[in-house]
Amino acid sequence: MTQEGASGGKALDTTEGQAVYNPLTLAVYDLFVTHFTNYFIWKCPCRHIQAMFQNNSTDRHLDVGVGTGYYLKNLTWPQGAEITLMDMNDASLKAAAKVLRGHKTTGVQADIYQRCEVLKDRFKSISANFLLHCLPGTMVDKTVVIENLVDMLQPGGILFGSTVLSDTAGHGPVSRRLMALYNRKGIFGNSQDTQAGLKAALGQHLEDVDIKIIGCVALFTGRKK
Repeated sequence: MTQEGASGGKALDTTEGQAVYNPLTLAVYDLFVTHFTNYFIWKCPCRHIQAMFQNNSTDRHLDVGVGTGYYLKNLTWPQGAEITLMDMNDASLKAAAKVLRGHKTTGVQADIYQRCEVLKDRFKSISANFLLHCLPGTMVDKTVVIENLVDMLQPGGILFGSTVLSDTAGHGPVSRRLMALYNRKGIFGNSQDTQAGLKAALGQHLEDVDIKIIGCVALFTGRKK
């Protein structure tokens, strides 16, 4: 699916960043990305992201860009929690739903560059983990994504997530080469993503914004105004 860029003119193709996720790659994703790459390349061990999920997820939660559902699976959920999964990729939705058997889950196949009116003001918490760096465009373009996410939050609801930035001190030669490779292949779209840009995008639609840098990764939270 394509979406007109907020910076004008060029359409943003949102299919490439999620096309890599298929049953084969999802089978090795947690081993290669969640554990190996996060720890050794991005220098952000998954325990930090898991703690962010545990501290901010509520009983009415939406996860956008679900991957394998690893962090959702390892949460201690409030009793009766309702979990909604949103992704463009059907394989990811099925993988995440599978590991959440026993919980009340709903799957939504959608492009987060498009507003989802039926989910407006519905959730107490929304997670967008490793989502923004997979999206095309500049951080100005991705402000639309932040707006669409916040639109689905209840007043006072919390948005949280993580993303690999291009300008953090945690980058080394290996991480920069891998990030450049992923950008060339369209898996990542973060070559211009900075901490300042992320803070500005979040601040347009959220209050109490907090950004914590661990290695090459920004962990962020904010509340709907």
